[in-house]
This record gives sequence, C-alpha cells and structure tokens, in this order.
Amino acid sequence: MPGLRWLPVPGPNLDEAAGPHSPTVDLTVRLPEGWLVAGPGRRQDLGDGRFRFRPGVRVPKVGLLAARFERRAVEVAGVELELPLHPAHLRNLDYYDGAHEPIRSRLEEIFDRAAAFGIPYPYGGFTVVEVPAQLRGYGGGQWLDTQMVLPGLLLLKEHGFPYANVWIYNDPNQFSNLDALKAQWLEMTFAAPYSSGSALRGLARNLVTYQTTAVGSGARALDFVGRNSPANSSPIPQASGTRVPRCSPRTPGTPTWFSVLPRFR
Repeated sequence: MPGLRWLPVPGPNLDEAAGPHSPTVDLTVRLPEGWLVAGPGRRQDLGDGRFRFRPGVRVPKVGLLAARFERRAVEVAGVELELPLHPAHLRNLDYYDGAHEPIRSRLEEIFDRAAAFGIPYPYGGFTVVEVPAQLRGYGGGQWLDTQMVLPGLLLLKEHGFPYANVWIYNDPNQFSNLDALKAQWLEMTFAAPYSSGSALRGLARNLVTYQTTAVGSGARALDFVGRNSPANSSPIPQASGTRVPRCSPRTPGTPTWFSVLPRFR
C-alpha cells in the first residue's frame, strides 16, 4: 500500500507530495511460485516468477498486492480487466456465467464513452483485487484520503462481493431477462462503496485525478474540491432507452439510474 515506505515511492517521501510532478514507473517484482501480483496497470509476465509494471503514464502512488490468487480476466476496448480472488471465494463468479455478453457490452460502452470525451483509460489494465476485511482503507496526510482506489487498481474487501448472497436473485420465474439483470446488479455492486472502493470514483480518478493536478497557490485545496465534487462522482443516465433497476433484499425491482462513468462538465 502507498503508506508503506519500503515500496518505491513516486516523488518525495511524503503523502500526496508528488503532485503535478508524478513520475512514470518501471517496476519489476519477483514472487514465490504460484503467487500473483496486482499493481499499477497491465502486468507483464517475464517468467521465472518475475512480473513487470510499466504503465507509461504518470503514477502518483504505487500499490502492490500479492497472494495466491485465482484470476478471471477479459480484454475490453484494449484494456485488460482482471479480478484476482482468494481461491475459496469464487462461488459468486458462477452466478454470472450466463451474463458474459451483457457485462462485456456494458464495459465496452463505458470505456468507449470515456475515449469519446477525450480521456481514454491510461494504464492499459484495471484490476479489481480482493483484500482482507481488516485492511485499513484510508491513508495519512492532511486529507486521510481513501486508499481503496489506486492507479490501475480497485481494492475489494473480502466481506463485500466475494461473500455477497447474490444467489437470492436467481429465479427466472421471478425476473425476466435474468442475464441482463445480473449484469446491471453487478454494475450496481461496484458503483457504490458498500465495502470497497467505488468503481465510479475509481474510474474518475484514473481518467482525470491521477493524470492532472492544480499548481500554484491554493493548488492542494483546489485538488481536494475537484476530487470530491459531484462532477467527479455523480452517476449519469445510460444510453437512451436503457434503464437499470436498483434491487435490494427489501425492495427488489426499485428502478434508478446507474453508470460507472463520471459526469464531466
């Protein structure tokens, strides 16, 4: 995690001090046999237990998380999306077996719309990685900012999606077009920070906040406002004619609008 100073720290050895001077990173990691590591962007396998991260764009802070993960991955719009989980926490993935196409289609829409705004995803890979429930989710410094969202990474606490009882919504007699609804429920799960970082805010930070910062007098205050403003975290409607139902165990079927693409004004 960025607060641990044994890591190579981009810029000065102070929280959030790199600011507009964040460097690029070329980092090689050697792991025990059978281990996998998640880091800033797309991972290159060099063989012999060595992995390399070299995003090619600025990296204001570095996160490395390694364990004996089981991974699922797909490439969408040139971005490798990866989900490393504990081997004992794979049950919920089976629930989404039939929903591959609607999930992929929605992900393509998200990244294509970002590119259409002129802000294509910069890190080549985005990893949603499982972390222990007891892991501290906030950092130090003046703002005590979240550490659940990092360049190229979204941290997923084990008591969130891996343990969620998604199987209560698996009756085709109760829900029509169940596979499409599964894709929408999955988007809801990662759009709000119930027990992990929010994919909504995580995408906004990777597209904008980690790539540009204010400079000069008042820069830190302006960065704080920009990082926490509604324009950097509010959902927007999806494409015309597409409605996403928000379902909770108490009120299944209540409609609302969701998107993991932030609004830019």
